[in-house]
Amino acid sequence: MKLLMNLINELFSQHSCWKFHTIQESSWEWVDLQICYDDAQKRIQSSVNWKKHELANLYWESGLIQSESEIALEEWIRKKGHLHKVKGIAPDTNLIIPGFITTFLKRMIGSPHDIVPVLVLFARSIQYELHTMRVFSYSRISSKTENFFQESIQKWPSLIKLWNFSEIRPLEPQIKRLHNERGRLGMKGTYEVDELHRWALSLSLNLAMFYIHPEF
Repeated sequence: MKLLMNLINELFSQHSCWKFHTIQESSWEWVDLQICYDDAQKRIQSSVNWKKHELANLYWESGLIQSESEIALEEWIRKKGHLHKVKGIAPDTNLIIPGFITTFLKRMIGSPHDIVPVLVLFARSIQYELHTMRVFSYSRISSKTENFFQESIQKWPSLIKLWNFSEIRPLEPQIKRLHNERGRLGMKGTYEVDELHRWALSLSLNLAMFYIHPEF
């Protein structure tokens, strides 16, 4: 994984435009996505057959657009009230999975020593929901799904390595082990929760260092 990340970082430093060929699972077809980064702006272009709400999520997660709720939420958090009063946010899975909370909180701070006056509260039911989602896979596949995977592998043999398939074993049972869309959403939600934990820990450590070494 470290070697892969180093390779991606090196490619990113050499090219400002990236083109992705990805699967749209609802229709079982390949769609194209091109993301360009430069000093002026970020741009995303996609195939016409990409679902609009999925493309909107990509725009949002890449920082190209902002949620209409962010301004009102930040005003509420920063509203002056009683001293030492910390406000809490209890997001549901629809806000956690697409990374709304992590993106929003990271935008609020300007430096590592800024204090964000908010607690993120996770209901036990959310942890349970994410845990149960993660096990979803293509346990039952249609002939259309199997044909799609077979044709894709024939066209791009390197997908065998990407999906960790064996060339000598039957394809169908290997497809059934792959996480489907719901399973991947569960994994992404778990990642976002872990990312919030790491982010909060890093802030608390920076704050502790600031108080221990006031000369900084």
